Amino acid sequence: MTRVRSERPTALGAYVFAGGYSLGVRRHFELTTHLEDGLYGTATSKLNLGIEAWTDPRTWPVEEYQGVDLVYANPPCAPWSAAGSKVKGDARDYSKGFDPRDERVGCLRRVFGLLSSVRPRMLATESVTRFWTAGRPLVEAMARESAEAGYWTSVVLLDGYDCGVPQHRRRVFVVFHRDDVAWRRPAVEGPRTVRQAWADLEDREPEIPGMWAEERECLKFAGEGAKLRRVYDEIAESRGWDPPKGRPGFLRRRLSWDLASPTHTGGDVLYHPSECRKISVREAQVLCGYPADYEFVGSIGGKFKQIAQAVMPPVGEWLGGVLAEALARQAAPRGNPGLVVHDFLPGREG
Repeated sequence: MTRVRSERPTALGAYVFAGGYSLGVRRHFELTTHLEDGLYGTATSKLNLGIEAWTDPRTWPVEEYQGVDLVYANPPCAPWSAAGSKVKGDARDYSKGFDPRDERVGCLRRVFGLLSSVRPRMLATESVTRFWTAGRPLVEAMARESAEAGYWTSVVLLDGYDCGVPQHRRRVFVVFHRDDVAWRRPAVEGPRTVRQAWADLEDREPEIPGMWAEERECLKFAGEGAKLRRVYDEIAESRGWDPPKGRPGFLRRRLSWDLASPTHTGGDVLYHPSECRKISVREAQVLCGYPADYEFVGSIGGKFKQIAQAVMPPVGEWLGGVLAEALARQAAPRGNPGLVVHDFLPGREG
């Protein structure tokens, strides 16, 4: 069964979780459904977007969505991350690429399989930039296989900051497409600092994670942008603390009012620029490009993870706009199908 086409180009999401990617893509596409592997984030996306999700890959109804214009996906990035986990109890050496035994690699392979089962005009999958280095052999293999089916492959490296997100977030998109895409460096207007991002926020959000005593003490001496671990090491001896008791993790730091936020990683590790507290869920989601009225479902810790483990909405909107333009032109790329890299990271040629 082939689903009736919409007047707008249609899009199918896979591993979208709480819906950040969809929130951006829907500015240019008619959304159909989400294909997930479990319930993570699905209550949030349904509440805000009205999107139903299929949560068991064994029952994904791919035949109903054959011929959709775009498949967009955000499969787990841990297999390519230097901070990835262990595989079957064995320590992973991520300096040597990726471990094919990691079950999360299967999520990417499942997404790539939609190219043949759904046959979209385009498929765009996102990951950390290390996917293009550690996972490069896999990307090149997928490019060769997709070329046989008539798809070109574009590898696009960019910083979410250039797409209008008030944080630096370097990512890579691997896009398989039949239509010619006019790739260009993102230059989207938007808040550039924490102060600008929070300018319209109302009273403090009540959902603020608690802190332990050592954290509070460190914050008394931490200026804007300071890393709490460094402050801890400076004052630990004078406080009689025995390391590593209460020593903050290396990601914990104060924000700076007039700078962009650092990359959000999914934990409650960022602190208010001037107040003695962590940032709230609402403050975090605005720094990630979500509207302030987007409601996340779950525990406080779970909300922080859903916010960060996503394609930020402004990035999805930028990508969706570029791909929708290509679909409207209906022009075939020149030459034979192959792989082309577009490096739009700051300080590098595009």
